[in-house]
Amino acid sequence: MKKTMRTAFFFTGLAIGITSCNEPEVGTTNEYEISKKVVVEFRGEKAIIPSNFPKELLSNSQEEFDRYFDAVSKKSSSRTSSEETTLTYESLYDILKQHTQSIPEVSYEKDFSEHDLKRIYLDFPEIKTAEDANSKKEIIYDYYQTLIKPALIEDVITFESNNANKRSLGGISPETLTVPERNHLLSNPGYGQHYTFAAQESNHWTVVVYQRDADNEANNAFKHAIWNALSIRYILKGAPASENQAVDFTQDGTSKHEQDDNGNQIRTNASAMDLFNNMAARTWMKEETSWGIGPFRSMPSFEDIINNMKGKADASTVHTRAQILAPHGGDSDYVWNKLFDLQTGVQQYLVRLQ
Repeated sequence: MKKTMRTAFFFTGLAIGITSCNEPEVGTTNEYEISKKVVVEFRGEKAIIPSNFPKELLSNSQEEFDRYFDAVSKKSSSRTSSEETTLTYESLYDILKQHTQSIPEVSYEKDFSEHDLKRIYLDFPEIKTAEDANSKKEIIYDYYQTLIKPALIEDVITFESNNANKRSLGGISPETLTVPERNHLLSNPGYGQHYTFAAQESNHWTVVVYQRDADNEANNAFKHAIWNALSIRYILKGAPASENQAVDFTQDGTSKHEQDDNGNQIRTNASAMDLFNNMAARTWMKEETSWGIGPFRSMPSFEDIINNMKGKADASTVHTRAQILAPHGGDSDYVWNKLFDLQTGVQQYLVRLQ
């Protein structure tokens, strides 16, 4: 990941010089060879895939993806250790980046490179010009994200089955992903790469800004807020995504982070705080983003996000669980479902438990 020196910016009573990654880069492409191939209809466009490509992965269904992952995982258990460990955001980011580097870079920020166009012309027989390719970025993006899934899944399963990979603690609490969250990120590797990078950035900048990383406090409110906001920003900058898609993917991922491995909601004081702050940051980010394509889109910069959420976290007050849930309607199944399922809300302030 390339690091660039950002200009210094100031909080009230606090000056901090930023040295941060700009946006997670996708990287360059490699040569693409298929010995056996078939033509399929992909999102309304003729595309070439390997003849042995798992047809289940051509679906957009999370349920289909989960079933495929479980089936491959069970087959792999016979040749790898059955003692599984859990991925961290850093580990998953490295795996995702390795695979996304092998496919064309697709975003609204720039046109395709000549190298990537050559591959696109091979994989999409009816796309003949750069103009045509640029007008179908969403389809092309989905195609290549789908194409890398089988090898990506194999690598993740191998990693989780490797006894040398030990569970690590700290960071986003817990730093390790839940099973629903992991599968959500793998179902869209490109978005997942930006999401996991945002998680790493939020861990890093929480310590830089607050010199501590403790649950339930203002620093934790800050961490969750910038995680959500940066994830939205990085997805919008690094993929041909709409604002709604970026917000929805981030919401779904951070909500699944508050579930157990079976997908059950965890309803604790800490999860109430996290879910509230996640939604507050997404609400702010969505309202501050003016939608357009590429350079016509305006959204908060990295510095805007850090400064604004630092101010909100410092202004946060201690709330009980009942006080956190009250603006949404109280402590009920209906309210918990709202916190887990809604992209945005009304409140934009942050809360803490202590």
